[in-house]
Amino acid sequence: MSLYSTPAKDLDKFIYDSLQPNMDFLRQVSRDVDTICSFLKENCFRDSPPPQTKVSKVVKGGSSGKGTALKRASDADLVVFLSVFKSYSDQKEDRKEIIEEIRKKLEECVKQKGMTVKIKTTSRDNARGLSFTFNSLDGKESTEFDVLPAYDALGQHRKGERPAPQVYIDLINSISRGGEFSPCFTELQRDFVVDRPTKLKSLIRLVKYWYKEHIYPYKSQLQRGKSLPPKYALELLAVYAWERGSQKTDFDMAEGFRTVLWLIQQYRQLCIFWTINYDFQDETLGRYLRNQLQKPRPVILDPADPTGNLGEGCWDLVAQEATICSQQRCCKTYWDVPTSSDEQEPPKEETSYCALRLNVKLLTGELHSLITSPTRTVWDFKVQVEEKTGVSPYQQRLACQKGTCVDLADNTPLSAYGLESGNTLLLIVKNEESIRVFLKNDRGRTSTYLVLPSDLVSQFREQVQRQENIHTDQFWLVYEGKPLENGHKLSYYKIAPNGTIFLNLRLRGGWMDQPRCPPCLG
Repeated sequence: MSLYSTPAKDLDKFIYDSLQPNMDFLRQVSRDVDTICSFLKENCFRDSPPPQTKVSKVVKGGSSGKGTALKRASDADLVVFLSVFKSYSDQKEDRKEIIEEIRKKLEECVKQKGMTVKIKTTSRDNARGLSFTFNSLDGKESTEFDVLPAYDALGQHRKGERPAPQVYIDLINSISRGGEFSPCFTELQRDFVVDRPTKLKSLIRLVKYWYKEHIYPYKSQLQRGKSLPPKYALELLAVYAWERGSQKTDFDMAEGFRTVLWLIQQYRQLCIFWTINYDFQDETLGRYLRNQLQKPRPVILDPADPTGNLGEGCWDLVAQEATICSQQRCCKTYWDVPTSSDEQEPPKEETSYCALRLNVKLLTGELHSLITSPTRTVWDFKVQVEEKTGVSPYQQRLACQKGTCVDLADNTPLSAYGLESGNTLLLIVKNEESIRVFLKNDRGRTSTYLVLPSDLVSQFREQVQRQENIHTDQFWLVYEGKPLENGHKLSYYKIAPNGTIFLNLRLRGGWMDQPRCPPCLG
């Protein structure tokens, strides 16, 4: 049975039967990989002239290292950290000869041990590594491995230990393109996922399978020079959906999958990052991160490597397929149109899940249904409501019935009101009112302004000129990473009540930036 024809209630079984790799094959691969790692560490570069190159460690990454391997489509990285690389630039300049030496030793190892391994070679001068394939004894399973020589940027890394900021500062000063040294951080990428709950890893498998079967075929439609978003970006969306949702181990798989699809469809709003390995405390690193977060949406930063923005690629094609998928049987739950008689009744006990389906009813009787995240603020939900109803978020008053009628405050998360899927909110359309916004200047001082959403940016800039005593041609304004342009109204930028706008001075030789760190979606 295909994914799209699988009933939502059977997704867990579909993953177990169709996506989980064969355990005997995994054990075979694990044994052979351990043998190869030991062989490379003990024998690779043994005959090299002094100063002798040494293998400091070999780290297994990719889906095999994270525990998210997919049946008949597993991938893994063997990152070989070498003493000869003293910097990131050394890795870039000297890896061709290193790769050739590793290939010779790997062929020697395979021949000696009689492994069912096929090594692929490449003629590209800029190859990052070499590839080989493990095949199961019955020929039904295979795992693709990439062997990648890398600079040991982390040294003797201990799990859970945050790298020193200088590690990332050196990285920032060495890159010519984002993510080019991501193999150096394989341990961090692996640790970010490996200890996650088993069911979350199953959701990641499902998302990867969907990408392979339904997204990858779009590659043939792309124009020259265009690319699809990396599969890793969707894996991170699955982790993000779980973290911002229930964080329970028994969530409903269909709800988890639908939440990832919903995030994909909202790609123009996505700005997602984690501060588990790096943050804004160091001045140089913080400045770089703020610049990263100002880039066009979507922005999805690799939690291990801040130079890796995984939001690049043709997301419109992925969002198009996500919309199609969300209407298939695999995503239909009991509140949707049932697809067979055995799905007519809702489950007796609803498991925890990541998404929230709310109904919004206008006084005219018009009713709309929306899927959102319980961690989103009321304001963010109002912006979503506008897409359905055409009512500006500045003219919306939302209320819920909890014994008495309760107005929903803009800056409060939806979860604070105890809302559940299926609840109905009343939407009352009101006249435009003044809202309070904050302006933070280049010295960190914050001022308060009362504005109308219909005011032009140019009118607001004149207010700022009078209150801050700075001429309008000497500053520019930014809200959530977006410069405010004179020809637009403030409402165009969906500036939230009590939102903060940043004032940036124009200086000789360039602009001094003090952008706001955009919040994650939700």
